[in-house]
Amino acid sequence: MIYLSGRSRARQGDPVTIGRVLLLMAGVACLGCNPPGSVPLSPAPSQTPTPTPTPSVVVFATPQHSSSLALTPGGTALFVANGGVPKVTVMQSGSGTLHKQLDITVGAEPTSIAITPDGQRAYVTNRGTVPGTVTVLHATLRFKLSDIAVGTEPCGCVLSPTGRWLFVANAMSNSISVIDTVAGVVVNTIALPDGAFPFALACTNDGDTDDADEKVLVTQFFGQLGDGERPGQTLGDTDQDRVGKVSVIDVRSGSDATVRATIRLASRDSGFGADRTEFGGGGGRTFCRADRARRPRSGTT
Repeated sequence: MIYLSGRSRARQGDPVTIGRVLLLMAGVACLGCNPPGSVPLSPAPSQTPTPTPTPSVVVFATPQHSSSLALTPGGTALFVANGGVPKVTVMQSGSGTLHKQLDITVGAEPTSIAITPDGQRAYVTNRGTVPGTVTVLHATLRFKLSDIAVGTEPCGCVLSPTGRWLFVANAMSNSISVIDTVAGVVVNTIALPDGAFPFALACTNDGDTDDADEKVLVTQFFGQLGDGERPGQTLGDTDQDRVGKVSVIDVRSGSDATVRATIRLASRDSGFGADRTEFGGGGGRTFCRADRARRPRSGTT
């Protein structure tokens, strides 16, 4: 409602006053109008938040195994563990040839190398350091990042398919260290009570981004005494029936990885016993079982 001043009310018949009132009312009514030629105002469009993209996970194309050689995913560089010196040599490939690029200093007796599926990191086990360590390298810029302490005499190492978990075989500790490669720390140490120098490793790969359902296989370097006689073993057979063993580890979430089973490899009669009765004598002679004796020069048995 619009109120007029007392003076305006006294002059109700004044056409000027009435015109002013009409103009005032028209102005109030047109406050929301747009002048000719102007662009109509409209509410600002609501902005939908852009979702943050989920980082893609790079996965190995094949199962992995421990080795003293490791190629980068693109095959452009070869990392070599030099067991006799504390260095890793990086070889650059091109046009079907290899040439040495540089050496990176690591720990004593580097033994095994694993490179992540995205090619960013390389992990090197140092068997001769006390305590044992794993050296972390920047695989693209070619320099050392850090050392991670593990068990005694770390030998083989292998990465899970996504590269999240690194498994390290500690030969003299009879254990497996599990390293979280994101945090850069050991999150689990798996004891191998029936172990005999765990040395080499391999990891399964079903091709997806879930490492939890994968398995790590651990070979025991030394054969162990069997539980009893071999089928068909005779009284004169002094073979001690040593068997090989392979431990099977469920990866799970890394920190709770555990031994699932132990595979026993069938033994065989080697013809030699632990008491060494098949060896002896002097003058460069060796005594063996008649059915296994061999004359080196003639090649006859």
